[in-house]
Amino acid sequence: MNISFRTFSDSSPKSLGFSFFNGFDLVSLNFDAGLENHFLPGSISPYWGGFFSLGLISLMSTVDANNWSQNITTQLSAGGLFGVEIFIFDFLSLFAEYSLSATLNANTTSNSIEGFVETTAEYEHTLDIGLGNESRIGIVIYFWRKD
Repeated sequence: MNISFRTFSDSSPKSLGFSFFNGFDLVSLNFDAGLENHFLPGSISPYWGGFFSLGLISLMSTVDANNWSQNITTQLSAGGLFGVEIFIFDFLSLFAEYSLSATLNANTTSNSIEGFVETTAEYEHTLDIGLGNESRIGIVIYFWRKD
């Protein structure tokens, strides 16, 4: 579940987001911030902007106290986006957007076999052109009136 807070002043909405997931073996925490520039304000408003995101993912697999595996990933992303927001009412809109991002991952893997723990670390970077999970659609509910 992702919860975002968005302000709308002039034609430059700012957003802050937070997501948290705690499953059986998986814990995920993410913070993000973004800025949009609506270049044709109105009931149908195209925009472009940028975002920054910091995330932490922990995956733990346990057989018993001496045999387990844990992977911790720290992810840092930044990128640009463009989209369109359609206002149904002053307080309710739909949006569709596409983004291009650069990501840096730091992965740490620890394995325990019969109590002997081995830890490895690796770093990777990617440039995501958005053909997979980088397009989004959503609903925005404004709690403060848009000017």
